[in-house]
Order: sequence, then C-alpha cells, then structure tokens
Amino acid sequence: MIAILALLSACGADPAPPVATEGGPGLVLEGVRADLPATAPAPSLHVTARRAAWDLPGRTVRFEGDVRGIRGDVTLDCAVLEVWFTDPDALERAEASGDVRVRQGAREARARAAVLDVPRGRIELSGSPSLAEEGLRLTGERIVLLLDDERIECDACSLEFLEAAPEPGR
Repeated sequence: MIAILALLSACGADPAPPVATEGGPGLVLEGVRADLPATAPAPSLHVTARRAAWDLPGRTVRFEGDVRGIRGDVTLDCAVLEVWFTDPDALERAEASGDVRVRQGAREARARAAVLDVPRGRIELSGSPSLAEEGLRLTGERIVLLLDDERIECDACSLEFLEAAPEPGR
C-alpha cells in the first residue's frame, strides 16, 4: 500500500485526506484530488471528485461525483470523468459525461458528453452541445473547442444573436 501511495504521489495525486482501499490491480480513493500531468508543453490537468478508481496497470482513472477538472484557464464540471495516461508523466485523453459544463473566460459550453484531447488542446462536445459568449449562442450536433488557438468548430450549427435587455427609459 505504501508503494502505491508513493506512486500516486509521484503522479501528482494527493491521497493523504482520502480513505484508500485496495481491490484487484486498481486503487479506489474517496474524496480524491489529483494533479494529472499533460504532455509538454500543454498545462497539467487538476481534477477533484468525491470518488476515484485507479487502474494502475491499465493507466486509467475514473472520477465520479461533483467532478471538476481545471487545465490552465479552462474549467470542466461533470458527473463522471475518465482519463487515460500514456505513462505516469503524460495524460493523453479524458472523457466527461453527465451534465458537462466547460468554462473559459466569458465562454461557457454545455453538453451531455465531452472528450478532451490533452496533447492537441481540444475539447469535443456532443449530445445537444451549446456555447454562449458575449451575446451569442451557438448550438449544433458537435462543437469543438480548440483551447490553445481560441477557435471553435461546429457541425450542423445554428447561431443566435442575443439582444441585450433594453435600458430602463429607452
């Protein structure tokens, strides 16, 4: 158990406050907080959740319950987040499901599911995705946020220009 906790610590996990239990080849942590490194030069992904199940040989982690992931200036909230590593120092991919919400500055996106491609700095939203920012709302079948380039791609799109509420007396 000490070797597993040392390995988790080396990977950026903070297993001190949670209760850890062993079961098979994985490890389950309650109330986990982890800093998951990304491949250079992308920023790391910091995740908090009520529960996490780590499959150490499979290099995967499943976070459940009030999940929040932060990568640079991007915040992702969801019910479930699964992440895949290529090695202890490289996070490859993350999949979010259950009332997904992504915020970056004044931009907010919502969907039923999202896939984060960490090395490419890209989030693909599916399941009735929508994006709102400064008087605009974009909806479509699929919305892709290109985080490092501050670009957005959309399939089968609809763009709505939201009017600001009129000032009183005008």
